[in-house]
Amino acid sequence: MNRHVAVRSDHSGPTERIAPTQPSDFPLITETSEQQLDATSLIPSPASIRPWIDPVVDERGHDPRSAYVERYWLGVIGPTATWIMRRFADRFDTEPAGFTIDLEHTASTMGLSFSKGHNSPFGRALHRCVMFGLAQPLSDGFAVRRRFPSVARRHLMRLPTDLQSTHDAWARRAVGDGKVDIPLGG
Repeated sequence: MNRHVAVRSDHSGPTERIAPTQPSDFPLITETSEQQLDATSLIPSPASIRPWIDPVVDERGHDPRSAYVERYWLGVIGPTATWIMRRFADRFDTEPAGFTIDLEHTASTMGLSFSKGHNSPFGRALHRCVMFGLAQPLSDGFAVRRRFPSVARRHLMRLPTDLQSTHDAWARRAVGDGKVDIPLGG
């Protein structure tokens, strides 16, 4: 039986994933075994990058280029995955319906090598975007969030205590004044 799968960050195995868009809109990569899916090994290059439509995160989430993402997501997904998501955000600004990229060329413009799978820094970073729910593999590319959700508590607990404290203070302020992103000076 085919199932939609996502790799869990705790590596305990695949889990059911609800498609971020209508299933008929984008065919998801499916896997028939219980092995973990490597997000980059099945994706052709050039790859189609489409927006992951999520009304809640699209409205209340954080721009990938924001101070919030730099402060709190960077330590979770790493600098390369953060830069990949920022590159995608820049392209979504000019091509909101999606675009096609050459993965090898994109990696080389970032000073990285590329090979499919976990054997390259770019491939590992792209896989981290999938593992942390920022991108989802499709048959011809990825559905990518245009905005980041707030960092989950389980990920915050792995960050240094000073960042945990500043995040808690930010969350209290954000609830009080209705702001989502942290100003660059804040």
